[in-house]
Amino acid sequence: GSCLACGCSSTGSSSLQCSSAGTCTCKTGYIGAKCTSCDTNYYLSSGSCLACGCSSTGSSSLQC
Repeated sequence: GSCLACGCSSTGSSSLQCSSAGTCTCKTGYIGAKCTSCDTNYYLSSGSCLACGCSSTGSSSLQC
């Protein structure tokens, strides 16, 4: 078989290396095979996924 580039997000993945299945290891707040999407309770701001930080007491949801 031939080798393929991992294509991991340099922002969202903890390493540019991937598994043999092509899945990248994501940093906290990032999801997806290439770590290009924001996880639940995170939002995209200036190219980075940031925690919503909603109050569990005063908010009906922690998702922003």
